[in-house]
Amino acid sequence: MNGNIHRLFVRCPQRVVFLLAVLLALWGGALTRESVSLSSLKWMNVYHISDFESFHQVLPYLRDLRTGIPPLLSLLEIVAYLAFGSLASVTIFAYRIGIVSIFILAFLAFSRSVLGTVCSFLFSAVFLWAFVVLHPLNPQIYDVFFPLFILLYIGCLQIALKSARENRITNASVLFLLAGVFLSAAELTRPFVLLMLPVLLLFSLAALWSLPKRFLLLFLVPLGIFSGGWHAKLYFLNGGQILWTNHSGYNMANAWKPFIKIPTGQPEAANVNAEKTVYKGEYIKRWDNINTEIHFQNNKLVRHEIFKFVREHPVRSLVHILKRVMILVWPQVSVGESEPDHAILGWYRLCFRLALLSAAANALLLGYLVVSRRRLSYLGTAESLLMATTWLSIFFLAIGEKGEEVRFALSLAPFLAALPSCLGMAANANHDYCSYGSSTPSSRRPRIAGM
Repeated sequence: MNGNIHRLFVRCPQRVVFLLAVLLALWGGALTRESVSLSSLKWMNVYHISDFESFHQVLPYLRDLRTGIPPLLSLLEIVAYLAFGSLASVTIFAYRIGIVSIFILAFLAFSRSVLGTVCSFLFSAVFLWAFVVLHPLNPQIYDVFFPLFILLYIGCLQIALKSARENRITNASVLFLLAGVFLSAAELTRPFVLLMLPVLLLFSLAALWSLPKRFLLLFLVPLGIFSGGWHAKLYFLNGGQILWTNHSGYNMANAWKPFIKIPTGQPEAANVNAEKTVYKGEYIKRWDNINTEIHFQNNKLVRHEIFKFVREHPVRSLVHILKRVMILVWPQVSVGESEPDHAILGWYRLCFRLALLSAAANALLLGYLVVSRRRLSYLGTAESLLMATTWLSIFFLAIGEKGEEVRFALSLAPFLAALPSCLGMAANANHDYCSYGSSTPSSRRPRIAGM
């Protein structure tokens, strides 16, 4: 009996992992053959791709952009449109490739043991199918690129650590640089990632601390240039704004409406292009322009009301947050009156809940290992980074909006697809080179001061 259990935790042959990854890719390609996303530029109908007729308009757009349109993805869309005359390369091809890639990356990154490989493959296949069924209800492209950039960041960081230990300096340098690029890309894809950065940087620092400091510098440079540069632009050119959206308070208000009254604020001018825009024979109604300083100031008033309620009613706020988290992680499979009738959705909800239990077990296991073995390096493993990203994302998504829980849960699915396999690997943690804490040799791992 013990022998059979032990075989579940031995390393899975690479040819088996590769074969399953190919099957997952073929399966995903068949499923996504009709998938199409919305353009991120169309958010709130402030802009439309037809507004851009030449590359000379790109810099003024970036200079003035301050609302909830992802700067990186919208820039890619504008460049694709000006270069090819269509958004198909982003909203069709990149979107379809991205959907398949996020689940293949989750599978490949954490399929080491036999048990981990089986768990990750099954969960990835179910979540991939459910994603294709549910995401058309509100196919926002950043629901794909957010987990994609996070998984690439974690993957590059872990491979870079391995290369550094093996003294492959050039490989390690390039991969640390790429890890910083992908983390910055994730931050420029969803605004709440800025609030996650301190934790992710702390976990990354735990992995990098014992290595030469040039590696840490290479990892941080892209964050300083891209994320730091964008937020500096917002602060100095857009009235002291820090988050890259001036609409977050109104999004949060949707989740906190039972407890707050939205302040009136200053009157906001209508969009000068509020008349219908004709694009490829289609009439498109433009909404009010919220990419303004006035909307930013009104947004701050709304956020202030929410934070005021939290300060004055901490217990009621905590109960409300827990309810919002439960709604998100149940998970939902309908938007309004639209609910696809598909057999995979029952399996999706079951797998989602099982994976969430694994995420909770991972968090408890991580806490135990850090305290009992007195090593901060456990924070810097791929499993720990994935677990932290999952729980932080759940928290911020739950309290930051209401009514879009279906696609929020789908954006978490790639992380959850990998977490059960992480627990399976960690369950065999009976020596210093288990999956948790394996990034740094035991003699060089930083210990907690005073312990």
